[in-house]
Amino acid sequence: MQNRIDGEALRLVMRHVPSPVTIVTVAGEDELRGITIGSFTSTSLRPPLISFNVSREARIHEVLTAADRFAVHVLADDQAPLSDHFATPDLTGAEQFQDVTYSVDEHGTPILSGALAVMLCARHAVYDAGDHSIMLGRVVELLDTDEDGFPLVYFDRAYRRVGKEAQPTLFDPVIDE
Repeated sequence: MQNRIDGEALRLVMRHVPSPVTIVTVAGEDELRGITIGSFTSTSLRPPLISFNVSREARIHEVLTAADRFAVHVLADDQAPLSDHFATPDLTGAEQFQDVTYSVDEHGTPILSGALAVMLCARHAVYDAGDHSIMLGRVVELLDTDEDGFPLVYFDRAYRRVGKEAQPTLFDPVIDE
């Protein structure tokens, strides 16, 4: 007998998986947009590709899937308020960037200040994935942020800091005789 898995059951299990906290920014035809993303991952080294998922219901979805370029910001562990700000779903583009320190690159893409790392990406592909789209970006430039520190992660329904390093030990199997 097979159990049916719904989105809430999956969400409960996924709270046990730490996620990076990133903000993706993009310039649309008439507004700048940003969104907090927890599904970010490196996808390929040759060519250098990254990926993340974005809800089809997100206000940024149409702008992001149409844009040729976007930026991915890896947040520092003191940037949880910035993450919450860009996770607020009902803000306009202007409200998202009000009181936020940023610059724009030569393509008009907003670059947030204070991130640990910033990857400028060209849209490589967009794939349908249920109620989300999978965005695949080719990293075309890495910005030197001169920031030191640790990344912000999301785990068990809360922002977390990276803890002390775990030391691997030799595996000692138990053999039943």
